[in-house]
Amino acid sequence: MKAQIIDLSHHNRNIQFGELKQAGVEAVILKATQGTYRFDPQFADFADRARSKGLLVGAYHFVTGEDATTQLDHFLKAVEPFRKLVLCLDYEKNPNAGGQPTPAILASMVKEMVQRLWRHPVLYGGDRAELGTLLSREDADPVFKNCRKWIARYNAKPPATECDIWQYTDKLKIAGYGPFDGNAFVSKEFKTVSDFWKRFEI
Repeated sequence: MKAQIIDLSHHNRNIQFGELKQAGVEAVILKATQGTYRFDPQFADFADRARSKGLLVGAYHFVTGEDATTQLDHFLKAVEPFRKLVLCLDYEKNPNAGGQPTPAILASMVKEMVQRLWRHPVLYGGDRAELGTLLSREDADPVFKNCRKWIARYNAKPPATECDIWQYTDKLKIAGYGPFDGNAFVSKEFKTVSDFWKRFEI
């Protein structure tokens, strides 16, 4: 499996973006915010350094159970200086302050993003966890259908949830660095990572 996309947060150390680029990584998706209260302290530095090496950059927000509009304001405030970006919403269990996210909160954030940015976000989550289960429900909000999907399934078999980005491992090593989350670009619609970024970046 080839990792064309790496996702990073402050938990990752000693990132050598030039080494990632040389190994065939084309884009990085960086944690920017969480809930209404947390900025990732490495987001700005990682974004600047990744771009300096010619990598495409995306940003993700870890959704909590807090007010959807306040969360979106928090996210957009953090990412605005770093546009152009592909924006992602991370929907999974929340072990920290802010409470568990709900389908209604996620739907509200998606709808507001479409109204304010004219873009649907990419939705991230587990294939057999909260996001995959939500997307398979017959009563799921139809707004989710127009979102691109970034699905985690650590398995040789691809996700059951149709997606453009498959997070296939959390144990990737590149040039002796890592472990990283490795993501393969598996879109049926877009031929390249660059094409995908050009279509969905804000």
